[in-house]
This record gives sequence, C-alpha cells and structure tokens, in this order.
Amino acid sequence: MSKTINNNNAYRMAQDIKNHVEAGKTGLPGSLSYEGVTYNWHEMMYIMPYMVKNPFANTCEIGTLTRPSDAWKGDNINEQVSKSDFTKQAENIVNYISKNKTIPNYVTTIKSKLKVNANHYTYCMAKILVWFKNHDRVMPAQCLYRSSDVRRSIGKYGHATKSGCDNMGQNNGYYCGCHSLQEVFRNLTGIVVPQRTIAGWAGTTTSGTGHSGLDTAVAKFNKTYGKNLKVQWKNFSELGWEGIKRL
Repeated sequence: MSKTINNNNAYRMAQDIKNHVEAGKTGLPGSLSYEGVTYNWHEMMYIMPYMVKNPFANTCEIGTLTRPSDAWKGDNINEQVSKSDFTKQAENIVNYISKNKTIPNYVTTIKSKLKVNANHYTYCMAKILVWFKNHDRVMPAQCLYRSSDVRRSIGKYGHATKSGCDNMGQNNGYYCGCHSLQEVFRNLTGIVVPQRTIAGWAGTTTSGTGHSGLDTAVAKFNKTYGKNLKVQWKNFSELGWEGIKRL
C-alpha cells in the first residue's frame, strides 16, 4: 500500500529527524506521524533524499519499500560536502530505490568516494531541507557530513580478529603503544586507524612512545573523528592483575 506525504509535512519530518539526532538519541526516529499517517524509519530514508532532489514537489509518494539490510554500513566521514555532491547523492538514492524497491545501505559521495550509511545520509538530507526551508528556499552551498553526529546504540565493537599488520599484529617491534591505541579505538568506536598514522600523531620513535605522545594521539583521534575519548593513567600498583581483568 502506498502512502503520500505533502510538502509541508515532509519539511516537518526533516525538522523532527534533525531534532531527534541532535538531541543525542539513537539512530533515526522509529516512526513519525502527520495528519493521521505514520511513516516508519526506512520510509524516511526515501522521503528525505526525494525532497532534496525535488524540493518544490507538492507531494512525495512512497510505495512498498524493503528495509536496508544494514543501515549502519559505510565509511567514517568528516567533511564538508558540496551542493553538487549531495544533490547528486539524493538523485542516486532515489533512482536506486525506484529501480530496486529497497533502501540502499549507503550512498557514495561524488568527490571523496566514501560510503555514507543510510542513517547518516538521511540525517544529512534532513539538515539540508531544514536549511532550505529556513533560508528562503535556497539550498546550502555545502553540508557537514560527520559520522559521529548520528549516535549508535551503546556497545563495544570488539577487537581485531584477523592476523597480520593493522589487525591482531603489532606492525613492528616498537609500535606497542600504537597497536594498543589502535585496538582501543577499534573496540570503542569501530574506527580502525592505521598504526603508522597513530605513530605519527604520537611522535613514536624506534625507542617507542611516551605517555604524552599517547595522550596527543587520543586528542588527535577525537579531533579527526569527532569523538570524546578520555585518558586516565593508573599505576599497576593501583590496579593489580584483578583490576586489569575487570577492565
């Protein structure tokens, strides 16, 4: 059964999605209702790009759509995306859905070729529509795409499970601190930073990495990926083996 949403309610939806995400809630709203019609989260994933592609459309008709198999599948991104880029993305999403009757897991940016997951691109399209409505129906020149803006449910991602460098393996004899941080970043955020990159951030030498270098690397990770990881140093005498086991 198809549904129709009018222009006014589509822009209300965009504002509601933006408010939901920016309030720190997980993912997208499960559903939103306007004038007695309820739209679920994967229908929003069609409505938002459709309206970016057709901002003056009076209505958007939504047919029966299959949910994405993994709405979080994609790359980490933190960049300003141009108008020509995000409008082309919206067109690609709409064309894909029209052809396949299913929501794509991600859309690929035109410039950087990064995969933006379905939850994230829906939020970005909502932000664009809110700007459009509030600025005399003119599209923004760019839109900030930052993966960390859309919150996932709390939980750890797990450590590396593959052997070899930049996975379970320490890349060389003096990257012990870099490998440890790589695993922390991976487990807490799902982001895998190459050990060589971490070494550059931390000022690692053949003698290893100092405490201040590890602090600097965490700060650089936070700035690069929009995270807020904190470091607290402990002596072994404060924890013992039992304390380490609990951690």
